[in-house]
Amino acid sequence: MALLALATFVSGAVVGASLTAMLIHRQRVDMLRHPDRFNGMILDVLRDDLKIDLGGRQMAEVTTSLEQFQERIQTLRREYRPLYDREYEQLETRIGQLLPAEVRPRWQQAFQAARNAWSPPPPPAKSSSAPAGSAPATPAAGK
Repeated sequence: MALLALATFVSGAVVGASLTAMLIHRQRVDMLRHPDRFNGMILDVLRDDLKIDLGGRQMAEVTTSLEQFQERIQTLRREYRPLYDREYEQLETRIGQLLPAEVRPRWQQAFQAARNAWSPPPPPAKSSSAPAGSAPATPAAGK
């Protein structure tokens, strides 16, 4: 009887840990695919997890900081995306060349699906100009 209880407890712990890991992974992927949700997640952490009650002025400043951060991060993603794309394309080609010709189309399709999940394209640039005092980031020379 004790062995059955132990087995039930262990299997419950394994299932619970697996579901938790899947949820964390899904949240990370969701943030990449929907960066517009990031600001709300940070505000939720401040309010719900850390129990910090921001006043009106503080909330406005935090929100402005998050919006400026988000725009800078998305600008970096758009600028560096061609470098990542080139690396992914080279990897897909190199591995494809090692595979028999008849399985290459399946490889390419599977790789493209995984690539879209790993690294979704950044959202389009906003039409408004960058915040005053900020300079656009440029990729490092020679890369």
